Formats: sequence, C-alpha cells, structure tokens
Amino acid sequence: MKLRLAIPALAVALCFAAASVAPTALASPAQASKKKGGGKKKKAKSKVYMVCKHGCKFRTIQRAVNAAGSFKHKRKNRKVTTIVKVKPGKYVEGVVVEGK
Repeated sequence: MKLRLAIPALAVALCFAAASVAPTALASPAQASKKKGGGKKKKAKSKVYMVCKHGCKFRTIQRAVNAAGSFKHKRKNRKVTTIVKVKPGKYVEGVVVEGK
C-alpha cells in the first residue's frame, strides 16, 4: 500500500517540474536565430527547490511545492520560473498543487 502512494507523488512532482519549462526552450534552432535582438541575451530567471531525504532544505515534496507557490505569490517574483526537483528515493505522501 505504501508503494502505491509513492508513485503518484513522484509523477505529480515530475509533471509540475515539466510544466515549468519555458516554451522558448522547446523552439527549434532555426526559430531561435530569427529572434536576434541585437543586444545581450537575458538569462531566464529560475528558482530551484531540491527535495531529498538527507542534506536538502526540503524533505517532503509538499513542502517544496508550498515554498514554490509562496515564492511565486509575491509580485516581484511572478516572472521567475520555479522548479521543484526531486532526488531519487521513496516518498510516501500525497501532493496537492494549487494554481497554475
């Protein structure tokens, strides 16, 4: 029974991380060369939340998701991409993702 809960939690975390990938990163190189602006390229800002059993700031996926949500809630951080990365391990928990 514990194994059934670990797989959906990991799947939700991976979906959440995949959804935060910028669509411009998926564009073809031919399209990227057409968008030359003549200036310096700006690096995409991103904030990464690492989840692991030992040695990371977050030990549960839900706490990392909550921290990412509260970070994005601030007005100045709305354009920053948040990513929740989950290191391999057994996470027996349910994860609730609210919002976008």
